[in-house]
Amino acid sequence: MRRQFVISLGLSLAICSQGQQASPAPSDFAVLRTDRVVVHTGESEHLSCSITGQGDGAQISCDSTAGSGVPLVYHVALVVGSNHVGYIVSCGGGLVWRIHCRALSAGQVLKGSVQGGKLSVDLDGKARTYRVETSAYIGPIGAKPSLDNSNSSSPPE
Repeated sequence: MRRQFVISLGLSLAICSQGQQASPAPSDFAVLRTDRVVVHTGESEHLSCSITGQGDGAQISCDSTAGSGVPLVYHVALVVGSNHVGYIVSCGGGLVWRIHCRALSAGQVLKGSVQGGKLSVDLDGKARTYRVETSAYIGPIGAKPSLDNSNSSSPPE
């Protein structure tokens, strides 16, 4: 009887541990751009954003239309991971969300992870979560011109 219990307990633990997902290892994210976007209740209360451009020239593009409803203010940022993927993240909206929202600043470097449509970072010793609005591969940022033409994307003359 005891042996069956131990086997049953072991199988239960194995099944439970398979269902848990390990959170990804934290990586570095650079804040490339920031913006403030206003949408109004009664219209789409969700942001409609996209990333335009590549590398250091990548830009945030979010639709913001004037309306008659209550204005909802979102802080958005284009953050770029070490994998060269740009993420437009946001916080804000309603009053409750604004209280916990911490706007990011261009040039800031964050340590965090993206999982389940959210960017989780540590800011000033507090865990902060930002909603990922969209993402796209933008290529490397901060690239300096190289004297060695072997890494150049343009053909040699």
